[in-house]
Amino acid sequence: MAIIMKRARILLSCGVIPLIITCGVEPDSPPIAPESMSLEETTCETALEGGEAEIGVLFILAYGVEAGRTGQDEQTVLRIEDSIQAAIAQCEQSPDALLLDTFRRHQGG
Repeated sequence: MAIIMKRARILLSCGVIPLIITCGVEPDSPPIAPESMSLEETTCETALEGGEAEIGVLFILAYGVEAGRTGQDEQTVLRIEDSIQAAIAQCEQSPDALLLDTFRRHQGG
């Protein structure tokens, strides 16, 4: 989990567009997730199957979706890290749970 959180911090500090430019993603690299997926249907097991970068991006994306749904428009790195760590811990304990539900439980939505 420490590696995932380190990757999440890098993604948070770089942002989505600068990630491609400044964080070492090669322009010719294959996409992180070549197939489409529905976050509403993504289970924890599926979310934890990828590599470090895939897991970090997916958990940050899920956090953002849920924060937007609940109107949380102001964020801190600590709040994001806390929510992601809690979601990862819940996912490890309940692999059949839906990814977004782990954030809903932690954020009280």
